[in-house]
Amino acid sequence: RLHQVAAPLGDSLPYVMRGAPLRGKAAETARVLWQAATGNGCDEWDLPTQERAWDEIIAWASALCDRTPEHRAAIERAAEALGHKTEDWACASEALARAEALARGVQNSLTSAQGLRQLVSAAERMSDGAERTTQLLGRWRDCERFIRGQLAEFAKLHHRLHDPRVQLPNQPLLAREHKAVLDDFASPEGIIARPDAVKAAAQHWLASYRRHYVAWHSRAHAPARFEELAKVRRSPAMEAARRLARAGLRTEQVATMEAEFGHAAGARCLAGDPLPEGSVVCPICGVALGEEPKLPDAGELARRSEEMLIGQQEDLRNRAGLLKKRLSGCGDEQVAAAMGELLGDVELSADDLVRLLEDGTVLWLRKQLGQPRAQRRELGALEKALRGREVTKQEVLRIVEEWLQAGEDDVMEIV
Repeated sequence: RLHQVAAPLGDSLPYVMRGAPLRGKAAETARVLWQAATGNGCDEWDLPTQERAWDEIIAWASALCDRTPEHRAAIERAAEALGHKTEDWACASEALARAEALARGVQNSLTSAQGLRQLVSAAERMSDGAERTTQLLGRWRDCERFIRGQLAEFAKLHHRLHDPRVQLPNQPLLAREHKAVLDDFASPEGIIARPDAVKAAAQHWLASYRRHYVAWHSRAHAPARFEELAKVRRSPAMEAARRLARAGLRTEQVATMEAEFGHAAGARCLAGDPLPEGSVVCPICGVALGEEPKLPDAGELARRSEEMLIGQQEDLRNRAGLLKKRLSGCGDEQVAAAMGELLGDVELSADDLVRLLEDGTVLWLRKQLGQPRAQRRELGALEKALRGREVTKQEVLRIVEEWLQAGEDDVMEIV
């Protein structure tokens, strides 16, 4: 080869003569092997083309032999990424093995004619001859190109298409198209043979799925579905129950119902884009296509809120005696008037309760209900301790303190 002629040998050559290109079947076989291995080719076969083909074959063989372990590991990664078994990629392994066997016989010290002739002979001696070898070289080139340039994108598509959260109830056409795309991904042969078509079909289905999902998500989380629950939550019965709960009546029960309302309201998803790139369900609500958000029955919650309010009123009436006694010490006329109505015999509606249970009334009621029952003290006992005695004021105060035995804020009932 010309580039191997170096000094001092080159100084002794009087002239260099052009070689002759391969002709006939050998030239045609060399051309198709070159094209299958490297992806390059030329319709006209002459000496410059032959030199180019041989140079590219040498470079191809060198790179292939150097990266053999890497290629085998890449096949295993591809199988795993696309959910295939390793044996499903036997076609790729066979193509790689044939390419490696042919590459190991390439000797870069030979001239282009010698080297290509030897390459053709080696291919013809292999199983099923040069034609089968050409097919396998082309297959490996397609495999390598796919793994290097498209595997990552196909792995992402595979993950989305096989996501268990993809549900297609009542979507027969979408389900059939989904199955067809999954069939395309089932084997490596179809993917590698027509990757662009398979990818286009997958992307088309995902776009169609997105349209269905976004439309369903909009219907499932429409305000109308949540309005009945919101009405119950805003109802006079719930407002009255909340105010009585702040006063200390059935606080935990009201808190439980409030939590149910809050959970139901939280089920409404307000995502601007319910299906961003790479998602198969809304990342906020996580509800699958066709799966209705679970909401409590508004009628049942309304019934429970009314029953809860009735129970709070009964609790209030059970404490009526205590509260009426303490009203005598209430200096707020508005609170006293409101409590008078609340403790009266007239049945009050939820609207009436909301009207009467203003902040001042609620605070007074909470204070009274939060205190222990009044401590009874008999006036006769104090009279017995003081009657007929001549004592100092300090002694009188001491006797009264002993008789009371209470703190400054304790409620006392004198009998």
